[in-house]
Amino acid sequence: MAQFPQQEQRFAMYRALFAFGGFNMAKIIPLINGQITQVDDADYIWLSKYRWSILEDRSGHLHPITRQGPHEQRKAIRMSRMIMKAPNGLQIEHVDMDSLNNQRLNLRLRIRTKELTEDEIPENLRPAYNISSQEIQIAPDTNRRFLIIERTCLRCGKTECARVGDVRKGVHAGTLKGVCVVCAYHVPHPHAKGEANWNWRGGRRTTEAGYVEIYCGEHPRTRRGYMFEHRFVMEQVLGRLLSKNERVHHKNGIRTDNRIDNLEIWSKTHPYGMRHQDLTVHELEELISSLQILLRAKKREVHG
Repeated sequence: MAQFPQQEQRFAMYRALFAFGGFNMAKIIPLINGQITQVDDADYIWLSKYRWSILEDRSGHLHPITRQGPHEQRKAIRMSRMIMKAPNGLQIEHVDMDSLNNQRLNLRLRIRTKELTEDEIPENLRPAYNISSQEIQIAPDTNRRFLIIERTCLRCGKTECARVGDVRKGVHAGTLKGVCVVCAYHVPHPHAKGEANWNWRGGRRTTEAGYVEIYCGEHPRTRRGYMFEHRFVMEQVLGRLLSKNERVHHKNGIRTDNRIDNLEIWSKTHPYGMRHQDLTVHELEELISSLQILLRAKKREVHG
């Protein structure tokens, strides 16, 4: 875990005082709901001046809090943040995972971004990133804190720093290259394809026109890896690729029904709809009824 220099010095001082008996036993501060929290003897006096209650976070940990400010704008402040005087953008970590133990030796500052592990980086790109070099950097203009890692370009060998958050985003998106900013323009994006892509949704989708497209990988007739399922099914049955002039017709007019029994191949473009012999009895009755209505309307126009 990357630490702050001032924090490391403070820890060293506390350990030395503790080793030589400089610290007394932990003091207990009672909380409103009957709970208690442990603090150092040096912090007990000024912390006892506040009224402390309990706040439960999303993970179920209990944190002593006090409220400060005007009545209508009172804000809850955790005891651990008051003890460590934590600036905005930094979190407090309890070493022993006990959020009611607020002794200084049990508190540690850390940024929100977790350290990058070697298992998160693809094996072929691991030589570019020095896992042990991760440290916190403060932006001079915004005073924001970032976790950075040393990166050695796999193309030119240049060493520079990269933000851990950006590296992790590149891993998830499949665009991590392991090269410097200059060489990144000369190396194509290694987009992960198929099931390896972070945005994989099953390889099946429906177009606005109602046709089903499936992911076919390296098929020569795909558009961005996808092709119409009805054409793919027909090609599998024929054992060859369809030409651009060949069309696959759905007999029942249902564009998502891509069973081979419902498909037939045409040598030229066919109009939308179905042949009369392919209609069901119910569909024929509806067609005849609509034609009779149209016939009566035409007769009225002719005979006035």
